[in-house]
Amino acid sequence: MEPLIHFIIPFTVLILLGLRFKEALPLSLLALTPDLDVFFHVHRSPTHSIFILLVPFILLSPLVLKFKLQKYAVLAFLMLVLHSVLDMFAGYTPIFWPLYDQSIWVIFGSTAKLGSIPNLTLNLKILTKPTIFTYSETFEGVLFTGQSAVISAILFILAIIKTKVRKLK
Repeated sequence: MEPLIHFIIPFTVLILLGLRFKEALPLSLLALTPDLDVFFHVHRSPTHSIFILLVPFILLSPLVLKFKLQKYAVLAFLMLVLHSVLDMFAGYTPIFWPLYDQSIWVIFGSTAKLGSIPNLTLNLKILTKPTIFTYSETFEGVLFTGQSAVISAILFILAIIKTKVRKLK
């Protein structure tokens, strides 16, 4: 899934949950960090596993408790998990690795056929394959598409409107 979508969905969710812009922005940027694995030439690596993402939060929990940052720690973890969940709809993702050695891909959609006999089809498949992390010399990826740019612009405008309305109250 495109980085723009990985950023704008968490950002909009956080704004709608009531966070201020300056709180939502860094947490939303954090949602991009699982894809930093491409700089190590392995995409959809262990950085996409809920259990691996949980490790730094467990290690940092004494600091989180000391500085009373539990709310932000929980939201940060949820933003990282949201990244992996979104990726599961775009390809095989090792979301439960190492406890589950299969990568998961959820294919979900619907089609409609209009004619003499209307037909509505719902498609849901959950595919798995063994998780194998492979090294690649180069990576080429889409940062955003026209569709994701329009969707992101709409979500961003909604988030800005929400923050403006909240200030009026």
